[in-house]
Amino acid sequence: FVMATGKGRYLPGVTAINREGLTVSVNMLFVGGARPFRTPLLTVLSQVISQAHSIESAESILRRRWTFAGWGITVSDSKTGEGALFETSPQGVFRVDPEGGVLCSTNTCLSPPLHEREYAPSSTWVEHNHTRYLRLRKLLRSKRGEIDASACLSILSDPYDASSEQTQVVGNAIAMAGNVLSVLFNPQNDTLWLSEGEVPANTLGVYTAYSLSALFRGEAEVKERVVPNPETKERRRGLLHFLNSMHAWDEHLDLDRAVEEMGLAVDACSEEPLFRFMLSLLLCKSGECQKALNCMDALGQANLSSLRRTQVTLWKGRIMDLMDRRREAVALYRQTIAMSRYQDLTDAGFRGLRRGYSRRELERLDFLFLVADWVE
Repeated sequence: FVMATGKGRYLPGVTAINREGLTVSVNMLFVGGARPFRTPLLTVLSQVISQAHSIESAESILRRRWTFAGWGITVSDSKTGEGALFETSPQGVFRVDPEGGVLCSTNTCLSPPLHEREYAPSSTWVEHNHTRYLRLRKLLRSKRGEIDASACLSILSDPYDASSEQTQVVGNAIAMAGNVLSVLFNPQNDTLWLSEGEVPANTLGVYTAYSLSALFRGEAEVKERVVPNPETKERRRGLLHFLNSMHAWDEHLDLDRAVEEMGLAVDACSEEPLFRFMLSLLLCKSGECQKALNCMDALGQANLSSLRRTQVTLWKGRIMDLMDRRREAVALYRQTIAMSRYQDLTDAGFRGLRRGYSRRELERLDFLFLVADWVE
């Protein structure tokens, strides 16, 4: 079999195709609960890709070997043009068949038994995954009967954020900034497409086509390179500064460099609201609360999703607390609670009303740059 995986890691079956034309890929599912004495994911996937010759034989293996936690395993057969999604958990394996001729998945549970048990660590992940799923399903349905390599590459590099109804560099898009590698198997044309680039490649949308038959022989034969959805130079430059900021904080805890790089990201791509949002959080952590508040105020004119707009309101309240402007902070916390449809943000609003937001809490603040969010 041929597999595409992260550099330096042996991960058979995570995204792979065998000589029978069976393709396997996997997404993590946020499902509550885990049980010991189940089979590790890589063991299950290795058996599928090395032993299965049809979707039914893959299903038989999956049903015999339950996994520790939640995974969405997509299996497709290039010989028959069929596919199925198997959502696995410690409670069992649940099959999802194509609906309306379309099969797609993200990190969102689709089978009713697991959908009821779905759990995500924050509302951001819920919105992010669900939005990508809806966008993916819409694009696939619109191109039904016309799905070829060109259409698939265009979908994989799609930067449209359906939650804010605009194209964004860092948004709830199929081409998410945190995606390190995208893969397209096209066995009918003897081709494997891989995304490439200096920064998370899927967002930049540069793809290289390799000969599948050559890869099975252990050779790397490049057939062509394409850019299916070119971004402007400014957007690419803004994303690069965004990732430099992420690296400065995650790897070196260099807050000054992180602030500088995020400021350059805003300058390069001022219409990207999440660059400005993250700059505000970094400025807040560095003690420049007035500048942080100015960034949040500037976001009031942006076209934000309801989640992001609620987050901005919450953080304006917190910044007011840090500036000892308690009356204004209380008003903003109340506004957060009134507008919130997300339990974690509602709880944060009530905490702000009860005890405010302290510099000690700010010191413990960390960032999730790849989804432009924070951890506390």
